[in-house]
Amino acid sequence: MNLKGTLKAYYVLAKPGIIYGNLITALAGFFLASDGHIQFGVLLAMAVGTSLVMGSGCVFNNYMDRRIDALMARTKQRALVTKTISKGAALTYGTVLGFLGAAILAYWTNPLAASVAVAGWILYVLVYGIAKRRTVHGTLIGSISGAVPPVIGYVAVSNRLDLAAFLLFLMLVFWQMPHFYGIAMYRLHDYAEAKIPVLPVVKGMRAAKVQSLVYIILFGLAAASPTIYGYTGYIYLAVMAVLSLAWLRVALTDFNGKFDAVWGRKVFRFSLVLITALSVMISIGGILPKQFVTIHMPILLHVLIALASVAYTTYLFFFPTQKGLQLAQALVGLTLISGTYLVIIMPAHMVQSCLTGLAYIGFVAVGLVLAKHRLVEQNTN
Repeated sequence: MNLKGTLKAYYVLAKPGIIYGNLITALAGFFLASDGHIQFGVLLAMAVGTSLVMGSGCVFNNYMDRRIDALMARTKQRALVTKTISKGAALTYGTVLGFLGAAILAYWTNPLAASVAVAGWILYVLVYGIAKRRTVHGTLIGSISGAVPPVIGYVAVSNRLDLAAFLLFLMLVFWQMPHFYGIAMYRLHDYAEAKIPVLPVVKGMRAAKVQSLVYIILFGLAAASPTIYGYTGYIYLAVMAVLSLAWLRVALTDFNGKFDAVWGRKVFRFSLVLITALSVMISIGGILPKQFVTIHMPILLHVLIALASVAYTTYLFFFPTQKGLQLAQALVGLTLISGTYLVIIMPAHMVQSCLTGLAYIGFVAVGLVLAKHRLVEQNTN
């Protein structure tokens, strides 16, 4: 194998997809703790150190799972299965990554962040690595280890484990359960062949669906907690409430259907959208100044939604459709909600906001009536 192929094999052995996915949540924790005061040196050290520790855990996980991986279609081409990389080289590689990552975290962030990272490594490699072969509760243990990255990011700035760190941890645990169950459902054959006791294999698809539904509800409640305790704003709360309800709707759709693998894949795919949105919304609240997040951003969003409603209503007048009318009505509802929020947070401008809102509603209402009238005419003709 040439140098390029060798480097690629070592790169893939560290499971870069898992590293990048978890790094997004670690950045969210970092920005939440930063509260608008970003220390770029600490940010870089946290990102590099956390990535290296996670990469180390993935390498050791590959080493421990090499016999299982040989039995599963999606993993049988991994480097340790095909012997592209030797067992000794993999262990050395994983050890170097882990020690280097922990040292970077300890020296350039703080020892607590390094300790949390090492604890996550132990949970993932040793506790989860053994548990997933022996108990159906291995998924929960894996979720606990997978919820560590945002805590590392938070602690790298705050140097303490407090309520905010716990809330981040709790959200990630609840999110990962239906995420993992979804994978297990549409990869059921692989897990059964490898004799891994995941819930869909041991207790059936119905049990996995029910538990996924429970954890989705718990995630929605946990996702609201940062706003309840004052760590995030109401825009974050609104976005996460909508997305949590959307995830619940995905889970309820065809809940009693026969195509369990399709159901699991849909729940899994939406979980990726949700965790990305969660991380972005938390990060925005930590990067931007509080005044911008609480006042200027709501105003900007309200204006954008209102303009979108006006533009879309005008478009419907010329090209009316039934679905278009429904979408326009939804935009009107969003505008009313955002306008009401502005009135609440800016009582000094209540009269101006109400008059502007009434003028807007009048324009859009007339546009919707005319668009509906034209649609009726088209259908009649």
